[in-house]
Amino acid sequence: MDINLDFNDRFIETGSGRMHVKVHDGTRPTLIFLHGLGANVKSWTRLVRLLPPTFTIYLVDLIGHGDSDAPEINYGLEVQLDAIRDLVTSDGIRNPCLFGHSYGGLIAARYAISNRVERLILEDSAGLRSQFLNTDKEKMEKKKETLIKNAALWGTKEYVTSSILDDEVAGPYLMDGKDLDMIKVPTLIIWGEKDDLIDPRFSSEFAGAITGSRLVMVKDAMHVPHYTHPQEVADALISFLES
Repeated sequence: MDINLDFNDRFIETGSGRMHVKVHDGTRPTLIFLHGLGANVKSWTRLVRLLPPTFTIYLVDLIGHGDSDAPEINYGLEVQLDAIRDLVTSDGIRNPCLFGHSYGGLIAARYAISNRVERLILEDSAGLRSQFLNTDKEKMEKKKETLIKNAALWGTKEYVTSSILDDEVAGPYLMDGKDLDMIKVPTLIIWGEKDDLIDPRFSSEFAGAITGSRLVMVKDAMHVPHYTHPQEVADALISFLES
């Protein structure tokens, strides 16, 4: 499928402004894709080319990203969670499958803990408390600077990225094993074998805490397997949804 030819643009009214989504209307399953920090719907271009046209797909620009509104607010995770709830309600989506990459993985996992979903896919996911334990402050600041610069390349404003990072590091939405144990739906965990942003060892922590989850390591991939290794990710996703 072509992201420009086979998807329609829609805007969903949320409590924090309009949220832009690209939608392909198929049948089942219904997949909602949540991109990483600073990115936008275009990050899924290579992956959707390899997915069956029978899937119903929502590619979301998170609030503050892409063509969604970017109000000058505190970007606590509830902003994004509420916006996803508004999308699900407005379109009458029943039990969607959520696919979250990195920051989008944190949103997807938190959503799955307290809302009904059919399946969950976490790719190189952020969100574990242990990812921030014993971390050198200087290294954290350098990483933050790098993430802000990378987000700017996608057109994301600095105040958005900075607010999200400050909120994430503060830890009110970070998860541990007790949180993840509350996820009771079939879960696929995908991770780049050479991820240089979120250490691949955290993939095992997710897999060990989510009962019955399936872990797929993508050989030679770094932090964004769906972009650098779309075929491997598509194969893993389709196999998981058909199982």
